[in-house]
Amino acid sequence: MNETRQNVERGIYKQPGSPNFYISFADATGKIVRQSTGSDSIAEARRQRKKALADAENGKPAAPRQRKVTIGALFAMIRADYQTKNQRTRPLEIAIKRLHDEFQDHESAVTIVAERIADYAAKRLKEGKARATVRQDLAILKRTYRIAIELGRLGTAPVIKPPTVGDNARKGFLDHAEFTRLLNSLPEDLREPVEFLYWSGWRKSEMQTLEWKDVRLSEGVVWLDPAKSKNKEGRELPLEGRLLEIIQQAAATRSPESTFVFRRANGLPVALFRKSWATACREAGLGKLLVHDLRRTAIRNLVRAGVSDKVAMELSGHKTRSIFDRYNITASDDRKAAMRALHDHLQDQPSMAPSKVITLRRAASSS
Repeated sequence: MNETRQNVERGIYKQPGSPNFYISFADATGKIVRQSTGSDSIAEARRQRKKALADAENGKPAAPRQRKVTIGALFAMIRADYQTKNQRTRPLEIAIKRLHDEFQDHESAVTIVAERIADYAAKRLKEGKARATVRQDLAILKRTYRIAIELGRLGTAPVIKPPTVGDNARKGFLDHAEFTRLLNSLPEDLREPVEFLYWSGWRKSEMQTLEWKDVRLSEGVVWLDPAKSKNKEGRELPLEGRLLEIIQQAAATRSPESTFVFRRANGLPVALFRKSWATACREAGLGKLLVHDLRRTAIRNLVRAGVSDKVAMELSGHKTRSIFDRYNITASDDRKAAMRALHDHLQDQPSMAPSKVITLRRAASSS
């Protein structure tokens, strides 16, 4: 005679040969779900069933469905989310590649606990990874879980606490004399594109992908295609002075076969030039600088030249004031000049003898 399950109370039962309690309930879709509690405690069985019913009422998926959601599925969800929002996927793929060192595609997402994620962060920092890099990886992982919850694929997410990085704003910039030394140390075929970055404040990728179809010499402007802009917004760059000369020089040596404005001596578009850049920085006595420091320098130069912050942000393509302020770095010489200006201003003011202060009580008694 086959043994049958033993019903303990509504929705809670035992299976023959197992010491653990089982629960049954209807999930958010109305489907009957039966699962083991993994415990021989009736109190724990009641707790799990109560939570399952509450999750179903709130539209959350049942645990068996959650266990089928893998890390690979989470990464697929965030990739789709990036594409829907037209966000750049390259930084995402780099972060996913790093996360794959610890979290494998086949693993169930619900088995990843907070302790393991914290251990991953600690391990990365011990290996010498930058805190900002570890923070970025965990932010991506946290977002994958949030997307899965929003889509109804998961009910909960592990606690993920990215490490703090403090003030991560770089302080790299050059004065004009330093830039001139740097420019003269660069290979000749890199001088025009680098000088363009110094005067325009454009991002390196924007310079590299600039095409002749976006240059309007007759109107004296260059148009940045929204598809090539980091924030997906186009902008116009007026060509004046040295900027105009740079574009005119590039036009004079333009190759009919190339659609790009800036090319190397071999005729190919300007791509990576890290070694040439590092060598030039060393020869110019500037230490370690990033190409992106030219953008910071251009923004600071605009502000120093008296250009309003609003116009400077329009030229540089910054959408938020907070990021613009991080780039508009004040040097110690700027602060000293400000205090000298304050001193000179006050020195020019006429000196005035202090007026006598009479209390109201004394004024009343003397009248």
